[in-house]
Amino acid sequence: MCKKAKPETQTSEVKVPEYVETGGKKLIADATKLSDKPFVSYTGDRVADFTPDQLTAFQKIRDLVGSAPNVLVESLQGARGYGSAPSQRIGTERIVDESGQLGAISDYFNPHVDAALDPAIRRIMESADAQRKAIGAGATSAGAFGDARHGIVEGVLNRDTSQVIGDTAAKFYNDAWNTAMAERTSDLNRFKDTDTINANFDETALNRLLTGSGAVADRVGADQAMKLNQIQALLSGGNQQQGNAQAELDAGFQEFLRGQGWDFSVLEALSSALNAAPYPKTQTTTKSGGSDNSILGTLGSIVGSVASSKPVAAAIASFI
Repeated sequence: MCKKAKPETQTSEVKVPEYVETGGKKLIADATKLSDKPFVSYTGDRVADFTPDQLTAFQKIRDLVGSAPNVLVESLQGARGYGSAPSQRIGTERIVDESGQLGAISDYFNPHVDAALDPAIRRIMESADAQRKAIGAGATSAGAFGDARHGIVEGVLNRDTSQVIGDTAAKFYNDAWNTAMAERTSDLNRFKDTDTINANFDETALNRLLTGSGAVADRVGADQAMKLNQIQALLSGGNQQQGNAQAELDAGFQEFLRGQGWDFSVLEALSSALNAAPYPKTQTTTKSGGSDNSILGTLGSIVGSVASSKPVAAAIASFI
């Protein structure tokens, strides 16, 4: 017959291997020590300085902007001068206009006309005198000198002489006039041709002004572009140098960060190792009170003294 059971108390204790316990203590100690560690600032450079090539390029840009010629104003003035220039005109002077560039018509007459006419008139007069003497001699020999018939003959001679003198003078002056008008017309045509040529020259000069104004701007632009390309080459090389320097600074900073995180990495590795390490756990269960011959107490003692082997625990549980 079983004795009456007494009130029971039960305590359990789990034991782990010593190396696990030692590792856990070390983990806590190192973590505590790490928590007391002060903040360490990074004292190295973080940003790479400009390279000499970059600084040279910057100065060249300043010089290029400061020394750039202001050709825009000049080009605009040339274009405005071309656009606002008056149309070219050709003179419409007449040959008889004496107030124009041709001057007076008398300026074209040969000044030697009278000098050439006088000898001709003299020769006519001499010829008339000779004929008059011949008429007088003939009238004398015929006994008619001084009569009416003699007077009529001399009158005809005088008339013819005057007519010849008039015709000769008229021809001299007509030839002089025609020559003067021919020369004046020639001058007029030359002036017209000259006006036409000058007008064409003026148009050519205006076209040169417009073309030159654009050429100046284009040439300055090309020169600026060439210098900018050279500056860009300097900047490109300087950027590569600065990139390499920045990469070195970044690598140094990353190494600093890796050093700062090294303790945490060690703690994390140790914690992971302790959590993942397979080791047996021994659980001891102690009961007090109750009947000593209780079968349940006996089974409890067996369960408490056996390692936490799942097959054994399962078998005991099924037995109970």
